[in-house]
Amino acid sequence: DVQVLNIHVLTGWDDYRKRISKDLNIPFLPWDEMDAENPYASCLSHFLKHARRPLYVAVTLRPSMREAHQDDLYLTGLAFRHSKEGFDDMAELKNNWEHKFRIDYLFLSLQADISAPLVAYVNMNYLPGLLKLIKHYRESGDLYKAREMEELVRVIGKKAEREEEVNTYLN
Repeated sequence: DVQVLNIHVLTGWDDYRKRISKDLNIPFLPWDEMDAENPYASCLSHFLKHARRPLYVAVTLRPSMREAHQDDLYLTGLAFRHSKEGFDDMAELKNNWEHKFRIDYLFLSLQADISAPLVAYVNMNYLPGLLKLIKHYRESGDLYKAREMEELVRVIGKKAEREEEVNTYLN
């Protein structure tokens, strides 16, 4: 039971926000009650405050939109799970990475594909979770898995032409 919401559409169209609010049984948030400086953050805050089921926030959401909730957001892969109580996010991240994510395509070369540069850029979204896993594997003494993940991070960085940034993170 997953419902994907687009924060830009959610803040931009009252009819959509009304429908989603009704679907999720969340009080409607009128445009004029949102923070004019950062309507995305205030809309996100409203939905997180009133949600009655787990909500996840994409890693692609700008930090300024999620910073007010940073202490309640737990990285689980390509998304942050919102939880006031906290939970074992490392277990969920490892389970997602090791058993749920289809990652074989990350190793493929799409040289003849015109979308290859965009795919390489989008694949950078895996890096926050991978970097967290690398740190975990290093600290737990599983250096083989840490090196395996480091190599994948380097492959992703190289394909996206961001090798220098990736090496900075790894070091």
